[in-house]
Amino acid sequence: LGAESSYACVWSPSFPKRPVAELRSLIPRVQNAAARAGDLHPAVVQPRDPPEYDSSRVQIPLSDSGMAKKMQEEQLKGLTAVAIASHGRFAAMMACDEQKSVLLYQLPDNVVAAVRGRGRPPNVTYVITRPTCRVSA
Repeated sequence: LGAESSYACVWSPSFPKRPVAELRSLIPRVQNAAARAGDLHPAVVQPRDPPEYDSSRVQIPLSDSGMAKKMQEEQLKGLTAVAIASHGRFAAMMACDEQKSVLLYQLPDNVVAAVRGRGRPPNVTYVITRPTCRVSA
């Protein structure tokens, strides 16, 4: 899986130079790092720290370094589908995890405007770290 877990990018055909947003899923860090791969808990066997962000990426919701230390990137083994609503306000991704999760994200207004191709090209990529809603089997 490399250094990061699976995540989805939201692009705008009007601004193809960079992704408008990344859809990721951070979960509370597991205290028991010896979790087995067969466990139904959505945590990873080897916890991965959230990716570092430079000035070209803005994390949503914003969190301080203390909160970041309590979170880890969820292990999504892959994505089977990504969808965006026709009005551009919601995006969803379907994960290949043990729970067959569907993660729904409400996109912030500035992301919606960029997806619709309105305004100036975005100068940052918004990294949305927590889904608005999650459905799991």
